[in-house]
Amino acid sequence: MPIRAGSQKLFGKDVSAQSVLNPCLEVSDAYRLAYAEIRLLMANLLFHFDIELVPEDHGWIDRCRVFLGWEKPVLRAIVKERSAS
Repeated sequence: MPIRAGSQKLFGKDVSAQSVLNPCLEVSDAYRLAYAEIRLLMANLLFHFDIELVPEDHGWIDRCRVFLGWEKPVLRAIVKERSAS
């Protein structure tokens, strides 16, 4: 059955074609606020600290293996407070 633009009923609930294709669009304001806060915390972390890989871990992606899940070895990083220059 092709998905048409506009509103449709799905299990007695009105849904748009866009929300059927991508249910993540139907998240609440609390989720949007939580993700905005996470982005703000990450930006603050990246602004105040220099993060670099430990030299032995530069080939980290080559040591990852994928089966039914993703087997990832430890990824080590050096975190230094950024100078105020």
